[in-house]
Amino acid sequence: MKNKKDIKDCLKIDKNSKTGLCWTQDVGKVKAGDEAFTAIKSGGYYGGSFNYKSYNAHQVIMFLEHGKWSNNQLHIDHIDGNKLNNKVDNLMPTEKYKAIIPQASQDYLYHSGMVRIDGELNMQVRSCIQVLIGI
Repeated sequence: MKNKKDIKDCLKIDKNSKTGLCWTQDVGKVKAGDEAFTAIKSGGYYGGSFNYKSYNAHQVIMFLEHGKWSNNQLHIDHIDGNKLNNKVDNLMPTEKYKAIIPQASQDYLYHSGMVRIDGELNMQVRSCIQVLIGI
């Protein structure tokens, strides 16, 4: 049985790539130096597959940069709201928004209908919160 390659050994952050990633080794049909994860997935993020598993490019970038994967507790925020801008300085690992939003603001946002159905705050709301809490 062939050993599976580790994602750290096959991908690297590339500031010249539109996705933020490129291959460091030949993998299947792609060659070292090719842009990686160039498909735009249904959520609007760049993504691709590695070892038969699907990944979002921004999640791989944060893993390569910080050694942590996003999960239920750790979210990766595109600071400018552009899901296709995967520059390292535009990606911010954050814990659940509830940890930084005062409860009164959470109640206001919920009751005013300004929270998307999936629970993530949209860019307009994020901007308001930044003003409210001074960040």
